[in-house]
Amino acid sequence: MYVDFIEDFKHNAPIWKYDLLDNQRVYAKERSHPLRGSGLLA
Repeated sequence: MYVDFIEDFKHNAPIWKYDLLDNQRVYAKERSHPLRGSGLLA
């Protein structure tokens, strides 16, 4: 039941995204976007 929700959240979450390549987390800039209203100057 929760598995679908969790996978959907991980796929669509508006946060930094990483790919796992050779057991290292690599930032996926093209799939990342800022969370509106967040940050130091929000």
